[in-house]
Amino acid sequence: HGAVMVETETAEETEQDSTSRSHRTLEHHQSQRCTAHLHDLSFLRGTTSSVLLDRFGEILRSTNGGIGSVSDDGINDYNKSQLVDSGQLDTFLSHSWQANWWHKYLTLLYYFNALPATLAVIISAILWCGLQYACLCNEFWSWRWRGFLPMTLVFLAVLFSWHHIRAFFPRWRRRWIFLDKVCIDQQDAERKTRGIKSIGAILHRSRTLLVAWDRSYFTRLWCTFELAAFLHSQPEGRVICLPIILGRVTSEIALCTWMMELLRVYMDKWARSLAFFFVSLAFASRFHDFLEEVEDLSLSLKDFEARRAQCFCCSNGHCHPGTMEKLPCDRKLVEGSIAHWYGSGDVEEGLAKFDDLIRGQFRKQIREVFRGARMPYHLILVSSVWPAMHQLDYIVEDCTAFHTWAWFTRSLRCAHIMFIGFPLVFATLMATMRCLVKVRILNKCSRTLLFAATNCFLHWVSIQAGRIISRLAESEAGLLRLLRLLFLVFQSLLVFYFFQDSGTKQQTVKIARRLKDVTKDVAYVAHGRATRREQEIELVVPEALASR
Repeated sequence: HGAVMVETETAEETEQDSTSRSHRTLEHHQSQRCTAHLHDLSFLRGTTSSVLLDRFGEILRSTNGGIGSVSDDGINDYNKSQLVDSGQLDTFLSHSWQANWWHKYLTLLYYFNALPATLAVIISAILWCGLQYACLCNEFWSWRWRGFLPMTLVFLAVLFSWHHIRAFFPRWRRRWIFLDKVCIDQQDAERKTRGIKSIGAILHRSRTLLVAWDRSYFTRLWCTFELAAFLHSQPEGRVICLPIILGRVTSEIALCTWMMELLRVYMDKWARSLAFFFVSLAFASRFHDFLEEVEDLSLSLKDFEARRAQCFCCSNGHCHPGTMEKLPCDRKLVEGSIAHWYGSGDVEEGLAKFDDLIRGQFRKQIREVFRGARMPYHLILVSSVWPAMHQLDYIVEDCTAFHTWAWFTRSLRCAHIMFIGFPLVFATLMATMRCLVKVRILNKCSRTLLFAATNCFLHWVSIQAGRIISRLAESEAGLLRLLRLLFLVFQSLLVFYFFQDSGTKQQTVKIARRLKDVTKDVAYVAHGRATRREQEIELVVPEALASR
């Protein structure tokens, strides 16, 4: 009996040892990967665009390393973030700290503030025209101030201060943004480690992944991890890819457009044409750079391999360059997480599946976003607002125009230039440059010259088209007005087709499918009613004949 008891106790101890070993093994594997579920909501923190863009993007200039490294300069930006009570972040900002901080700042500045600045210019221009009309026609003064230059000051003021203006109104819904440097404690090593391991769960609670892309993005290990975590947790989630060169290109194209309109005001015909050509050369050079960046993005996705991504710890031999302390390896954590999400724990299988996902489905989505090397529509409006402001200056030239339909037709022309005409010209220019790039015998200089010549020609065509539209608008013939309306609808559809993003395209497809289903249902009901009517007639006619 004693021997049996000893054997039973030994078996129980062996079972307990195996259970504890399995628990330790499970805990070890879990420690080697990031969690996909956020159990501690204190790590769900967010900041706002006022912090992100404050002092010309000071927060974007530098950061510390990964796990194990802490801030040693006494500055902790953790207090610039807040707990997100709603449990959902609006935007997760994914970017490479190796990229140029000024380019990132400009791109994010336009992304958050360009549309409010453009709307502020439109509203201010309307008020300016009303003031000019009241003062000129009532003879308060006899000169006319052009609104072109004051509207420039309004645009710049709102562009560089809108994030602060929004912060003054706490009742407005805040757009919570996750930035690792601000939302993860950089001075507490333990909390920083736990915060980094919670990034996968934080991405699961983010509505949008905003990728500030540059050529170093897919070479950084943590950028790769953030993309893998978001695509795993939200396969149908919204990914916005912004090449950081967009900020510089948008600024320079807007400056070129602004200068073109200024030349039209203060120069004679021939000097204006020559200066316009040289400005077009600068415009072409900047757009050529943007097209090259888009092509590099496509190639980097085509040749993507997660194994080649670099990280702070491995690049420094797992030793902090400042304190010489030993650093844990981030690569094991990232690759373990990708293996768990995509390969059922197998590292090779998980990395291979993730590589295929990036090279295939994700690359296809990005190519759709930049189809034809297009730029976002709200950034095009930053450039198209200046030709519209130039035309708006001529509305108050004649006081009697406000008592006729002339002011309406001129206002319609301004709106057409800004929202339809200039974006269409820009789309044509983008398609032209893309075709020129495919001609291998041309170098950058020849492409730039041909692009500038095309720009001048399209500018002349747009001016002539605007004059024709104005004449049609002033015409009393009903057929001409109908043709003008159809022409505007056709142009609007072209703009919508070219500048729609992937999210808008999905919504358009859904609406088209619903309309198709509704049409089928209506046709089915109508066909059923007609069939029943025929059956009733077939029944009534024999009865009538029999009664006769």
